[in-house]
Amino acid sequence: MRKSKLIFVTFVLILLSTTVVCATGFSYVQSNVAQGTSSDVLQSLGSVVDQIYGSYKSCLGLTINIAGGKRLNSPNVSQSLMNEAYNNSSKKIVTVTGTCSEVAVLMLVKSYGFASTYTNEAAFIEIMNIAIDNNYWKNGTAVSNIDNLATKSFTHFLSKKRGNNDILNMYNTIKSEVDEGKTSVFSCSNHSMLAVGYISFEVSYYTLFLNIKNWKIWHSATFDYIIVNDGWSTATTDIDSLQYSYYPASLINVYSRLTKVTGYDS
Repeated sequence: MRKSKLIFVTFVLILLSTTVVCATGFSYVQSNVAQGTSSDVLQSLGSVVDQIYGSYKSCLGLTINIAGGKRLNSPNVSQSLMNEAYNNSSKKIVTVTGTCSEVAVLMLVKSYGFASTYTNEAAFIEIMNIAIDNNYWKNGTAVSNIDNLATKSFTHFLSKKRGNNDILNMYNTIKSEVDEGKTSVFSCSNHSMLAVGYISFEVSYYTLFLNIKNWKIWHSATFDYIIVNDGWSTATTDIDSLQYSYYPASLINVYSRLTKVTGYDS
């Protein structure tokens, strides 16, 4: 056999040996869930590790490690409590539900240090009425209006900052914003959340060449998540580790939006 042909055959055998020994079938998507929805939010760091482990558990020499990340401290705010406060308020215009965008903007404004003299409930009532008065909210708020809602909310609380919707390179933009100490509003197809950080996990495992015991071929993969305040059941906890949830960066799609904050206050 010619040397070039031997090299080619060896290469094909290596490919075969590294693809059939450990079939991960990895997917971020939970069963019976459409991609890129609020159902894809994972409520704890342990749930993230469990999800990754569940798809790689048959692999040899498996390790799952945090490869990097950063998180800004930001309290979660309960959407259900905000709705209750608004619906019982003397300033109520209509009974509201579907207010995740308004809750996210509330957390955004508070995270930049504005409305600090307001309770969460009082600030939410102001933001909710801004959304209703400007027709941003109609039993829910279109993601295309979140930047306008953020801008008018900042203005209401005496800030020159503005909201700026973005649809390009969202995960890397979130990383850049967080690295600069800035939060933003991240929206999937049916929910808006405050983006407060990012985290990456590296998976490492090996396969055996031709099932030879000590002939290991190592593989690795990296999986990225946005760290968010989602306004749900853990929003009222005092336990710091439960303030945050995790959204798979791989599920960012054409229905996603990122609302950054621009502008300066002199």
